[in-house]
Amino acid sequence: MGGRFATMAAALDTGAYSLGRITTGVRIHQYEVQEALGSGGMGRVFAARHHFLHKRLAIKTLSAESPDPVVAERFMREARALVALAGPSVVSIYDAGLFKGSPYFVMDLVDTFLDRMIERGGSASAAYWTCWRTSQGFS
Repeated sequence: MGGRFATMAAALDTGAYSLGRITTGVRIHQYEVQEALGSGGMGRVFAARHHFLHKRLAIKTLSAESPDPVVAERFMREARALVALAGPSVVSIYDAGLFKGSPYFVMDLVDTFLDRMIERGGSASAAYWTCWRTSQGFS
């Protein structure tokens, strides 16, 4: 994977990237973007479907508000860190690349079990217990 990341790093170093508009309905290589799941300070996450394997995954992209090459490099360091942290309680990274010059990475789509539990009237203690059991994968 070092070769692909090295190529992206070179593109980021030269500023040869842009923040392509990634929205639902767009196809990023073999991934069909299906719905927006959320956004944060650096990026946006979408649910996607692998065109050939029919597997649902998540795609993280830089947000349109993050055009800085330093931010783009930090974004790709996040992907490399997740690869290095491989374990049962860490999402797996399956792919990374540039789409119309914008960096992205593809990872497991985490089921929103806790959100559904709380929406259906589940208790906070049950949600806490689930989080605690999940965290045990880090010990």
